[in-house]
Amino acid sequence: MKGNRPFTKHGIILYGCLIFAAVSFLSSCSLSKKIAKQADSILFKDTIISTGHIGISIYEPATNKYWYNYDAEKYFVPASNAKLFTMYAAMKYLGDSLVGLRYQQTDSGLAIYPTGDPTFLNADFTQQPVFNFLKAQTNIMYNSAHFTDALGKGWAWDDYMDPYMVQRSEFPIYSNLISVYNNGSAFNIIPPNIPLHLQNQPLKDAYNVSRTISRKWDSNDVTMATSLLAPQKNVYQIPLVANYYQLPNFLSDTLQQKVKFIDKLIKDSSKANAKNLSKIYSQPTDSLLKPMLYTSDNFFAEQSL
Repeated sequence: MKGNRPFTKHGIILYGCLIFAAVSFLSSCSLSKKIAKQADSILFKDTIISTGHIGISIYEPATNKYWYNYDAEKYFVPASNAKLFTMYAAMKYLGDSLVGLRYQQTDSGLAIYPTGDPTFLNADFTQQPVFNFLKAQTNIMYNSAHFTDALGKGWAWDDYMDPYMVQRSEFPIYSNLISVYNNGSAFNIIPPNIPLHLQNQPLKDAYNVSRTISRKWDSNDVTMATSLLAPQKNVYQIPLVANYYQLPNFLSDTLQQKVKFIDKLIKDSSKANAKNLSKIYSQPTDSLLKPMLYTSDNFFAEQSL
């Protein structure tokens, strides 16, 4: 009887590959079982969560494998948990501080380039380095970047008057909200150059629902129904129409000086004349991301991207 043949070099390599494949397979099975066990103990047995619609899909691009799936084939509407990915992207690409403004001093004046920073004149951010800088300047020229559309995909058009549906813009101002302050005997509106119309009759929206404050889809003319106002002092808010060609007017009124509008398409203002553009940092990035997550702020999330 012939004895066992010794392993050749190629046989050893093949045997090693088989062992590695077997270990990897067992490891993946073990990890999948571990995830399934955690999902069952943490999510599916929770009396509150278990009554909702739950779908889980964990995919690893590096190995092109799904580690775990639960009802992954069903359709789900992304909710505020998608902001976790927004936070990750913001932390990775925005750095530790937000660039509030890019600018360049020219022979004609100060050319400013918007960055989409949502904290400019936002009441929750008391430190306003961009505003303080612009207030001390003259001959300001606003260079439009034409960043993005006002509304992202998926919003229902009839929500346009609700504060959670604030429009995106290249240079947000006052949180892109129109605020009307009812002081009892007088009304103050911010931005101050917004037309305010008062009427006694209740306002009706497309669904015949009574509203206190209203505006048309494409206009910043605001109408208020005084018959529906609260007797005490109150603040009423509605999203601002933040078209890029209107932003210099808001800035002019806020800075109390003429801001010239330059309708110049900039494909990427971070790269345009990069060597000549200076920056002003406005806020720590985490000071934007914390309220974005705590209050599920749609506006902060969309501007971060």
